[in-house]
Amino acid sequence: MSNRFKIAMAVGLIALAVALFLISPFFTVGEVIISGYNRVSRDEIYAKLDMSASTNVFFFNQNSARERIKGNLYIDDVEIRISLPRYLFVDVRERNLVAYIEHMPNSFLVLDENGRVVNIRSTITEPLPIVRGLHFTRFRLGELLEVPDPTAFSAVVRYTQILTYHELIDRISFIDVSDTSNIRILIYNLEFNVGTIHNADEKIRTMVAQINSFSYANRVSANIDLRVIRSEYFWWIIE
Repeated sequence: MSNRFKIAMAVGLIALAVALFLISPFFTVGEVIISGYNRVSRDEIYAKLDMSASTNVFFFNQNSARERIKGNLYIDDVEIRISLPRYLFVDVRERNLVAYIEHMPNSFLVLDENGRVVNIRSTITEPLPIVRGLHFTRFRLGELLEVPDPTAFSAVVRYTQILTYHELIDRISFIDVSDTSNIRILIYNLEFNVGTIHNADEKIRTMVAQINSFSYANRVSANIDLRVIRSEYFWWIIE
């Protein structure tokens, strides 16, 4: 038996041993750590991984699993990592939802910050404002809403971002952008005319101060003009 044949045999045996080791139960996925989910349940994400009790980390198709998970429109992106010998990490990034658009009576489109329609609901379940006056030509689930006036949608996104930062987003009844020079926001029964998107941060900070100055803000009705920030405002208050 030649040395070359012996070497080939040894290499073959080593390769076989490595292959058997790699497909052994030692590399069966033992624990799946899923993070980043909120609106989507862990069970739903896990089901999309399409794994069995004997799934091997080396033969797990990450790309296919990623696409299945992203099939849920609430999810924007997914990162899947393998940590040897038996750990699988799944980190999802959900879309940032900004508003409901009333499509027809008892039918609401759920939009993310890019204007993508991620759901159609018959009831309001998310702590998001209803947007009024945002006209659109057509919509399709999973695609961007076609709006003739992108300025109006930009205003919705900007104001919802600031209101979310100030923890007011779940108190808003509606945002009316039918006139982008006189944007109106209703919180409780307080209707704020914030004008345009100009100085939006300062206007919302003033709004927060006005709301906090009323311990009974949810029991009064008022129109507050914030188009120009000044020390005094004209109020129409109805007890």
